[in-house]
This record gives sequence, structure tokens and C-alpha cells, in this order.
Amino acid sequence: MENFEKIFKEYCKNAYEGVVYFKKGEVGYNAQYGIDLDKKIACSGVTKLFTVACILRLIENKKLILDSKITNYLSEEQIKGLCVIKGTDYSNTITIRDLLYQTSGFNDYFEARVKNAILKSDMGYTFDDKLIWTKSLSGIAKPGKTSYYANLNIDLLAYILEKVTNKSLKEIYKEYIIGPLALKSTYLLENDFTKSYVPALYLDGKAQKRPYLLISSYGSGGLISTPRDLMKFIRGFFSGWIFEEELIDKLKGFGQIVNGYGNILYGGGLMKLKSKRTILGQIGYSGAFVFADPENKVYCSGYISQASDKQLLPKMIADMFDKI
Repeated sequence: MENFEKIFKEYCKNAYEGVVYFKKGEVGYNAQYGIDLDKKIACSGVTKLFTVACILRLIENKKLILDSKITNYLSEEQIKGLCVIKGTDYSNTITIRDLLYQTSGFNDYFEARVKNAILKSDMGYTFDDKLIWTKSLSGIAKPGKTSYYANLNIDLLAYILEKVTNKSLKEIYKEYIIGPLALKSTYLLENDFTKSYVPALYLDGKAQKRPYLLISSYGSGGLISTPRDLMKFIRGFFSGWIFEEELIDKLKGFGQIVNGYGNILYGGGLMKLKSKRTILGQIGYSGAFVFADPENKVYCSGYISQASDKQLLPKMIADMFDKI
């Protein structure tokens, strides 16, 4: 426990706030700076894992096929021009698997249109905006060839979830995850955000409220939760509480992502940290994270405000797993 807290303090010396929560079996360890396990945080990219879990549930229920093309769920107008390389449009060849593995060939609208803009002010945008912005960018590679992180991949999975179930993403999350796992402080931020608490993001070293950004992020980044609820989620994800446990194998084709970081590999919606152990999970733009070493039943959730240092979090988490 002493080594655990020492690692936390060393990595978080420049953080404004943070908390790390580990569980090995039923034994808990946590260290915190400025917030506790029940403080609501913006999950940002961790939301993606909720969407992926629901996709696996549909695959389990035979309502979705991993290698089916997105042409089965989106209109020709929506799809046309999403991945164009040297004048050739490859958009019609993209599959559900490509969206999960970030091998669709999409460029990332968030990096191109949103990331710098939100440093100055809040901004809202629609699903159609995401499609239009992606079409204005050159494709990265032919689908199925190269792993390139683009938020539209998960945005489309969320859209497909709603199409297949004829339910809102809020209803889907509640039915498949929030209800069964009794996540009391977890919700998808919606248009009337005045009724829900909106956590701040640390941008340029300042706590900034960005409700329209979070609403617009939806299934790729719009979830609000707490480290305690996220611990329940990551345990449920790897323990068969949301979908059949063996379906995890469909997410394990890990490789280096072109626009990623050297100490993170990427699979089907899952990040894998480079470590002697198998550490799988997801990190968000806000600094939220969830990870697990499923074989040894060790789980981790938390939030560190130093989100700008993308190498820091995976290094810290890997170091902590080695000490648990």
C-alpha cells in the first residue's frame, strides 16, 4: 500500500486533482488528491467501452454480425465519401469489425475540428456534422489495413445500436449496463443538462465547463460517472456480467495504432498497456480511465487531471499493477 501511494504521488505531482482505485478480488486500494471515489467525472473516451459492451451484447443475442458492412445500417448518402483515398471511395467496404478495431480508414474529425476549438469555448455539433467533417478530410488507408484512432468509429457504433434496437443510447445503456450493475451515479449527458451535474474538464490548466461538447460526444465520450461506478463497470465487463465472457476474445487482435502512443496497443475497442502483465481497458481525453488484468482479477478505475500528458497515465497504471 505504501508503494502504491508513492507511485501515485510521483506521477500526479503536476495534477490538479485525481483518484486511483484498485481492487484485487474484494480487497480495495485507493489513493486520492482533491477528489474522492464518488465525485462525478466526465468519462470522455471511457464511454466508448460502454458502447463496445452493448455491441457485444447485440452480437451475443445474434442481432448484429461482426463482419457485416455498415451499408446495412446507414444510408448511401450518409456513407458516401467517408473514406476516400486518391479519388477512390472505399466507404462501402467498411464493417462493424473495422469500426471496433479503428481500421475503417477514417480521419479523425475531433483532432481536426474540435480539439483546439474547445480550448477557447464550448461547442456543440451533431451526428451529421461529424459525417460532414470526416468527408472533408482525406482517408487514412483502405479499410481493414491500418489502425488509426478516429472518434467517428464509435459514433457510428452508437448510431447502429440505436438503429438495431430502435431505442435511444440512454435506454440501451440503462438496460444492458447501468441497471444490471446498479450504477447509481452514471448517466449520459443530454440536451437539458441543467437537470444534471456537468463535471469540469481541465483545459490549458484551468477547470472549464464544456456541456455542449460532452452532449455532442454522446456514445464516444458523453458519459458522466464516478470512479466507484466505473470500478463496477470494468469488473462487469471482464466477468460476464454484461455479455458472455468469451466474447472478449473478439476484441483481442492488438496492434500499434498509427496516431497513438508507444506504450499503448489497440484492439477491438480495448487498449492494451505494454507491460509484463495483460492490462486491458480504456483512457479518456478528460483523464478518466478503467483497466483490468482479467487473468489475475485485478481491476482499476480513476481520474487524473493531467490529461495532456498521454504517456503519463499508461505508465502510472502499469507501474501500479506491478505493485498490487
